Amino acid sequence: MSLKHLAGKLIVCEGADETGKSTVSKLLVQKLKNDRIPVVHTFQPGDTGWGVNAAYFRSLCKDARHGLHPVSNLFAFLVDRTEQVDKIVLPALNEGKAVVSDRWWYSTIAYQFYGKQLLKRYLLNDDFAFG
Repeated sequence: MSLKHLAGKLIVCEGADETGKSTVSKLLVQKLKNDRIPVVHTFQPGDTGWGVNAAYFRSLCKDARHGLHPVSNLFAFLVDRTEQVDKIVLPALNEGKAVVSDRWWYSTIAYQFYGKQLLKRYLLNDDFAFG
C-alpha cells in the first residue's frame, strides 16, 4: 500500500510512556522513505533539530530537579513546541514533506492540564494565584 497521500501531512504518534510511540514512528518513517516520500522525524519535547536551546527546554520539561511550578513547566512545553513548529515542522510541511512526530499537544493536555490538575488547581479556583 502506497503512503503517498501522507506527503505534506503531519502524522502524530501519541500514547502513554513506554507504549511504542518511538518504535511505531521510526517504522513509519522507514516505510515513507522506502516509498520515496520525503519525511522528517521529530519528537517532543526537545528535538535538538530546532536549535541549541532545545536540550535545555527538554530538561525543563522532563527533569523534576528544576522544581518548576506546574504552570512554568507547562510554559516550557509550549516554548519547546512553538520553536519546533516554527523551525522544523512548518518548513518541512511547506516543502511537501511528511512530518512524523513522537508526541504533540495531546500529551500536554493529558499530562499538564489533567495529570497535574492545572484547571482544577488554578483556573477553577476562586482565589486563583500562581504562588
